[in-house]
Amino acid sequence: MNDPGPLDAEDIINTVLPLAFRGYAIGPVDELLARLADEVADRDRTIAGLRAAVQRLESMYEQSRVALADARDPRDRR
Repeated sequence: MNDPGPLDAEDIINTVLPLAFRGYAIGPVDELLARLADEVADRDRTIAGLRAAVQRLESMYEQSRVALADARDPRDRR
């Protein structure tokens, strides 16, 4: 992982931690990385869904604003 950019689930899944002289317990570390990857993927799906919802709401707002402006009495326009 040389890129300091945002992590995604694939970054976590593809992480290979080097073993040192004393090493580490591979099973628990792999389980933790799998859990982290799942949580990051879930977070990314949630963010994508929220961004899509914001875009839909912005579009609805703009359509309502235009419809309201069109419905106004032309004498009220300046």
